[in-house]
Amino acid sequence: LYLIGGLKMETKNKQNLELQKEREKILAKIDKIQDIMASGGDIKQYEKKLDKYIERIHEIDAELWRDLNEYLGE
Repeated sequence: LYLIGGLKMETKNKQNLELQKEREKILAKIDKIQDIMASGGDIKQYEKKLDKYIERIHEIDAELWRDLNEYLGE
């Protein structure tokens, strides 16, 4: 049982690391868009991308929080 639990935990940790990496990449894209918009770039051109990125960030955060609460037994 310990081995199975350990494998599940290791798999979950790898998934969470992948989610965190994806989150960092998305945040970098958001930063680039914000820089372009701050320098007077066309806001309309980036609104949909920005919305999509923000929605994905929320999904990742929800999954990470769910996993953390599950790990803490809440």
